Amino acid sequence: MKDIHFNIKAISGIASAFCLASCNWLDVSPEKVASFDDAMKNKQTTENWIYSCYGPIAETSPITYRTGSADGGIEYSTDEFVLPQTYGVGAQTLSYDQVTSSSEVSNFYWTRIYGAIGHINLFLRELDRHSPLGVTDDDRALYKAHTNFLKAYYYSLGLKLFGPVPIVNEYIDANTPAEEFPGRYHYDYVVNEIIRLLDEAETVLPPGYALDETWGRANDTVCEALKARVLLYAASDLWNGSFPYPTWSNTGFETPGYGKELVSHEFDITKWERAYDANRKALETAIANGRRLLTIEDARKFMEDQQISAEDIFIPGVDPTTPEGKEFIERTMLMRYVVCSDETMGNYEYVWGSTSAGYAAEYAAMCGLPRNLVMLNSGTEYSGWSALSPTLNIVESFYTRNGRLPADDPDFIGESAWLERAGIEGHENIINLNTGREPRFYAWITFDDCELGPFMRDGEPLNVNFLSKDAQGYSSAVPRDNCQTGYLSNKYTAPAVRMTPNTPSSLEDSGHPLAVNRYPEPFIRLAELYLNIAECCAELYLHKGDAAMLTEAIENLNVIRKRAGIPELDESDCTAEMTILDWVRAERTVELFGEGHRFYDLRRWMIAPEKLATGVRKGLDSFESKIENPTFEQFNREVTVNQPFSWSNRMYMLPISMHEVYSDPQLVQAPGY
Repeated sequence: MKDIHFNIKAISGIASAFCLASCNWLDVSPEKVASFDDAMKNKQTTENWIYSCYGPIAETSPITYRTGSADGGIEYSTDEFVLPQTYGVGAQTLSYDQVTSSSEVSNFYWTRIYGAIGHINLFLRELDRHSPLGVTDDDRALYKAHTNFLKAYYYSLGLKLFGPVPIVNEYIDANTPAEEFPGRYHYDYVVNEIIRLLDEAETVLPPGYALDETWGRANDTVCEALKARVLLYAASDLWNGSFPYPTWSNTGFETPGYGKELVSHEFDITKWERAYDANRKALETAIANGRRLLTIEDARKFMEDQQISAEDIFIPGVDPTTPEGKEFIERTMLMRYVVCSDETMGNYEYVWGSTSAGYAAEYAAMCGLPRNLVMLNSGTEYSGWSALSPTLNIVESFYTRNGRLPADDPDFIGESAWLERAGIEGHENIINLNTGREPRFYAWITFDDCELGPFMRDGEPLNVNFLSKDAQGYSSAVPRDNCQTGYLSNKYTAPAVRMTPNTPSSLEDSGHPLAVNRYPEPFIRLAELYLNIAECCAELYLHKGDAAMLTEAIENLNVIRKRAGIPELDESDCTAEMTILDWVRAERTVELFGEGHRFYDLRRWMIAPEKLATGVRKGLDSFESKIENPTFEQFNREVTVNQPFSWSNRMYMLPISMHEVYSDPQLVQAPGY
């Protein structure tokens, strides 16, 4: 294995140094007694070490936009978005089915997961060897609870990305023979180990949240929510009897109680029952500890505080002077604030989030903002990256105002006229498909001739013009940043963002509008727990025929639908053409848009082959024909995105680096690599 050099700066509390430490997955480190004495000198240095182990969580965040081909950010590889092909980022390497066992994109995650676990195990070893000044027995118990949570989280991330993974709960000495290294454990065994670690952690961790430096660390609510998600995934098709490689197994290493088998190949209904119980408990715990969905009353307060009125917001066909129109706009703003506000403002929806995730939300916002936002004092236009382009497939997945898919709503305009002018006064280029939609569509999707704001362009809204190369449209003079589908993502752009002639050119500048409007990124929102329960109920209803489960599934979906401002469902809405499970999946597609869930949902539901195949992703012709200043008709035509998207079943899991497989004789490679 690699020669590893322990980076003592990492354990002194600098998370970035921690993440860059040179380490292999077992994090084998030479003894440095003096350095460990320094790291365990007192309570502050000890806490700096253990809390720095949260760093890789931010680095592997599902909404972190990564600019390099060797970096993560693979959640952008789904059918939610298209990036300019010239970017060449890791998400594209994966979506083109070009990842191999020598690709750095998978090694990025593997080294961070097991580098973190290695540091945690080293911390535990040294904590037992030292008596740091000021550290009490209660402190030790708390630190160990955090290590249990952290290892559980990193194992859960490993399961999502790599399938069955090794369990490494003790520090492995550099002199350990290679034949004693662990191999992959059975998927279900790893799940149970995660639950065990979280059960132990939550008996010591605090129950709630404090608005101080501890915000973003684990508590018992986060533990319950993570257990709920892990068990939901474990009950899903991919890991509950339908794994596509029935002969894949270990060759030598055995899991206690499972032998060489790595994945169960028979469906087990009790997995759904267990997931249901866990998600119910997680929701109850979260509510008991002060979590609640953001409300329209919250949004009204935020709007008042930021001096935003309903009249400042343009939505096609909505009159802000009527009670109905005003409420629709407020509901739209509510959905904007869901991920663009924080607990200091009164947003208690986050079950778990991060305020130190490497500017992840800002980069996601910048990637979704169009070009030419404001004229700077230098005489040049300040631009967003105009790159995070939602597909037409996803645009069509947002509901109409009636809470139906556009293709299934008899009151929505016929599909043959979707791309025709809607006749909106003052906005003649808005098409029918972009009218009559639900609040979340207008909260999160940027489209041609919409108004982006309300203060975006030096105190005024930006009227987006994708038909002009001198505005936001395709330009051959721009080598990288051209919208690919005729749509951009607005989910992480805070409503009060204002670009001015003095806007700093650097996104990291503390005076940059996106830096000023910096909000936590969501790892787990309360809305997810409602949707998890609905999914468990839907599966139990379909497998067991329990009518009470159908009722409960609909009730939980309606909590989310009502908050989003669309009509609630009843049992008559569940048909052979649109089952309760279809409704659950449709709701997750919209509510959790852009939060990194779809990458995993498509895989665990085993519908990735149809959603991520070659030729499936669609868009408007904002880029494919490369027409500068296109006519309305040239722009508004459906095209297939011409990138080498592909799917093969090996993409259900990432490969392990060939170096690690060669170095550890117990490890077996993922199928197909």
